[in-house]
Amino acid sequence: MKQTSAFERSNKIKSLLKLADSVGNIVNKLGFPRPIAMVLQEKFGKNSFMIASWIKDDSSWGGDRWLKNFLDDFSRPSLNDMVEFWEKTKLPQEEYFDWLERNGYGGRSERFSTPEEDRRAIYLDIKEKLMRKSFFNSTLMKAIISGSANIERYKELSFKEALEKYNYETISDPAATVLEYDDGWKWINVGKKCEMIGDRMSNCGSVGVMSLDEDRTMISLFNPTGEPRLLLTWSPNEKRISGVEGKGGSAPKPEYFQYVKDLADKLNASFIENSLGEKRFPLWAYFITGNEPKMVLESVFDKFYELKTPDGIIWITNGNAFITKDNFELAKRILIDDPYFQDNVKKLKERDLLSEVDDDFMVRAVFSHVYEHILEAKMPSQFKVNLFNFEKMYKENKNALAHNRKENIKTMMKIMNNLEINRTASVKIFYNLIRR
Repeated sequence: MKQTSAFERSNKIKSLLKLADSVGNIVNKLGFPRPIAMVLQEKFGKNSFMIASWIKDDSSWGGDRWLKNFLDDFSRPSLNDMVEFWEKTKLPQEEYFDWLERNGYGGRSERFSTPEEDRRAIYLDIKEKLMRKSFFNSTLMKAIISGSANIERYKELSFKEALEKYNYETISDPAATVLEYDDGWKWINVGKKCEMIGDRMSNCGSVGVMSLDEDRTMISLFNPTGEPRLLLTWSPNEKRISGVEGKGGSAPKPEYFQYVKDLADKLNASFIENSLGEKRFPLWAYFITGNEPKMVLESVFDKFYELKTPDGIIWITNGNAFITKDNFELAKRILIDDPYFQDNVKKLKERDLLSEVDDDFMVRAVFSHVYEHILEAKMPSQFKVNLFNFEKMYKENKNALAHNRKENIKTMMKIMNNLEINRTASVKIFYNLIRR
């Protein structure tokens, strides 16, 4: 059997003393529970005290309650519960069993392990749960754990400073630049998560569920001074751009529309949103037609635009439904002459819900009766709707429909029969019954 030399024994003792000293410093100087300090020592060795300092720094928003805020979470048992359990395993065995029974963990007859065995098992649970904390999911800590970031370069910094430095270095890497302009503007791939983006753009700083593409990533538009101005999700396997937004999730400004189109051209990407709504419609319209839509009405629930498509047709739209301007004017005239519509207007006035039939009211009235959709091949597929056979529905449900529903359908039928539309062309009528 190989004999251990005095030199080797001395080094081993020194290592154990150093380990004990590091754990003791994390406990005594920083205030961490011993099992947490032990995990940090095991995972980060000589850098464990610095990591513990970063954790405390990152949790300092809680003031004197920083440790409770760090250890507690919404799941049970929490880290706090586990630490308490671990501490109880150091009680004499009979006292430990009494504590278990009082707290609903089973009586003596159900115990098949010793306190020491429980302590080792709980330590493993603590280690697993601790490493799942959001702190260790930060971009910097993930890089340190994986070995792709050198922790020595951040030793003199607070965690916030270190995180910002790492983020800045990452996005400053030339390999992260997707598209650069001569005047200094550039599109940069900032990854699936970037705390700096979250801080400066006032959002979560994460790609989240903006796409189901497993390789999805965030790409941000930076101005020449290095400030992010726009953020979007790029799904490379789907060749799709989505989730385009400004600071705080705001609608992208028209001045950035061409940048988005340039990026899409660079990536050979489509621009398809699962839900456009009012926020991203202007950008989508510009992306599809090359023209910025002109707002004609902004109501509490909707914004309405006038948009000219490449074929020269002018449309009125709220971003979800489209009607040609000519048909819009015709539909207004039909509604104004319709007795049922006149009766509804009269009732609204009597109830002081309407003062006059102005242009704003007529825009909403037309859109509550008839939807007309663009179905050109280059339009996103979600705007391609089938012509609904309302005449058949009306005949089949005539007796079951309430009077106001029947009258409303008659009005819609009147509009449908009078609108001059080529049924074989790329435009079809869509009537919205649900909203009535």
